[in-house]
Amino acid sequence: MLTRFRRLMGKLRSAKSGNATMLVALGLPALIGGSGVAVDMAQWYLWKQELQYAVDQAAVAGALTRSKTATENEYTVRAIQEFNANVDVTKGIVSTPDINLENYDSGTQNLVVVTASATDRLPFSSFLTGNGTTVVARAQATWVHTDAFTSCLIALDEAADSAVWFNGGPEVIAGCGVVALSDSPEAIVVSGGSGTLSLGWVVAAGGIDDYFDSLTGTLVIENAEGLIDPYAGVTPPTNDTARTLSCSDGTATYTAVYEVITTVSTYTYEGNKQNRMQLVGTVVGTPSEPSEVTGAATASTQVGSVTETSTTSEGNLSSTGTGNSKTYRRVDTVTNVRREVKSVNQTGGVVAMQPGTYTDFDLSCDTVLEPGVYVIDGGDFDVNAQYSLTGDGVMFVLKNGAGVKINGGAGISLTGMDYQDLRDIGMSEEDAHKIDGMLIMEDPESAGATGNRLNGNARTYLNGAIYLPVSDLEVLGTARVSSNCLTLAAKKLKIGGTADLSTFCPPGLTNDTLVSEENTVVRLIA
Repeated sequence: MLTRFRRLMGKLRSAKSGNATMLVALGLPALIGGSGVAVDMAQWYLWKQELQYAVDQAAVAGALTRSKTATENEYTVRAIQEFNANVDVTKGIVSTPDINLENYDSGTQNLVVVTASATDRLPFSSFLTGNGTTVVARAQATWVHTDAFTSCLIALDEAADSAVWFNGGPEVIAGCGVVALSDSPEAIVVSGGSGTLSLGWVVAAGGIDDYFDSLTGTLVIENAEGLIDPYAGVTPPTNDTARTLSCSDGTATYTAVYEVITTVSTYTYEGNKQNRMQLVGTVVGTPSEPSEVTGAATASTQVGSVTETSTTSEGNLSSTGTGNSKTYRRVDTVTNVRREVKSVNQTGGVVAMQPGTYTDFDLSCDTVLEPGVYVIDGGDFDVNAQYSLTGDGVMFVLKNGAGVKINGGAGISLTGMDYQDLRDIGMSEEDAHKIDGMLIMEDPESAGATGNRLNGNARTYLNGAIYLPVSDLEVLGTARVSSNCLTLAAKKLKIGGTADLSTFCPPGLTNDTLVSEENTVVRLIA
C-alpha cells in the first residue's frame, strides 16, 4: 500500500496538465480587484474633474462680484449660483460649497476661496473598506483693477515686430504715453543713439525693450489686455466737389493780434558821488491786465511766439546833506512789455483753397485753407519746405493709397476739425466725439501708402490727430502745438534720431485719447 501511494505522488508531482487553470484560479482575485479599483478610480477622477471646474467657476464669479462696490456683498450668492450650474455627475452627492474671504498679496479680503466635496459609496471600494469615498476640490480667485490708458503715440498693428521703434537717439518728451497694440515679443524697441526719452508710460500687448526699465518715472506694462484703436469704426467724412490745387502771385500783407502785458518797476540808486551810486532798492511792479493790440507781422510770425522789450527812464538826481556828508539819489523807472502772438491773418499773396476732392496736394506756393474736408484721392498731401500752409478747422482724408509728407515749411499751422465742425457736416454725435480734433485721417479701406513722413521744423504747428490705420509713419523732425493736443496713430511708428518732440499739448490741456478702458481682471490663484 505504501509503495502504491509513493507511485501516485510521483505521478502527481510530474504531471503538467491543469497548471493554467490553477494559475488563473490563483490570479483571478487580483484581476477582479484591479478591475474594480480601476472602475472606481475612473469615477473618482470624474467627480474630481467636475468638482474642480465647479469651484473654479464659483471662485471666479465670486471674485468678479466682490470687485464691484455695488455688488460686493453678493459674492456668496453668485458663487453658489455658478457652482450649482456646473455640477451634474456629482449632483446629489456634493456638499454645499464653503465660501470664504482671505487676504492676498498685501490686500484685505481680496481673495475668494471656495471649497466643496462629493461623497458616495462605490461597489468595489466600499466592499473592501466598508465606507464611502470623499473627493475634495478647492479654488481661490482674486482681482485687480486696471486704469484706462491714454496715449499720444500709438502703433495700431496687432502683430508687428518693432511696432514702435525709437531709432538713433531722438528727443521725445511725451508724458502722455506710448502704446503698441502689437502682441509681438518685440512690440516696442530702441536702437542706437543716446537721445532723451521721457514718456510717462510705455504699454504694449506684447513685449517691451528692457531699455525702458532704466528710465526713471516711466511705467512699463507688457502683455497688456484690452488695448483698442481709439478711432476704429468711424467712416471718414467726404467732400465730392472736384478741386484743383492752384497758386497765385501777389504781395501778402500780414497782421497779428498780440496779447500785451506791461510791468513797471523802479530801481533806486544812492551814493556820495554822482558817478558812483549803487543800487539800494528795487520794487517790481504788478503786471497789467492783458490787453489785445493789432500790429504788423510777417510770413514767419507764429502763433504763440513771444517777444519782450524793456525801456529804462532815468529819474531826476537829488541830494541831501553837504560836503563829505552829501548823498546823491536817483530813482529809475523800467517798463517791460511782453507781447505774445494770439493769431495771424494774411491778406493777398496766397490762394485761399476750398474744401473738396483733390487728386493730389503737392504744395508749390504759400496757401491758406478754408475750413472743411479736403479729400486726397490717390495722390499725396505733400508740403515742401519753402512754402507756408495755414488752416483752421480742416481735415485731410487720404483715400486710394494717398500718403502724407510734411517737410518743414516757411510756416505750417494746421488745426483739425472739432466736434461742432463735424456735426455741422452731418456726422453722428458718437463719431464726432470719437474723432474730435482730427487733422489727417486715412480711410481704413485705402490701399495704404509708403514713405509717409513728418519732418517738420520749429515753425511746424500741427494741432490735432494724425491717424493712419493701414500705413506706417516715420517721424524725423519737429511738430509743435498751439491750440490742440497732437496725437500720432499709425500702423507702425518709427521715430528717428533727428526727431525733436517736446510739446504734445498746449498749456492747460491734457491728451485724452483713450487706448483702453478701465477694467477688472479676475484670475485664479494656484
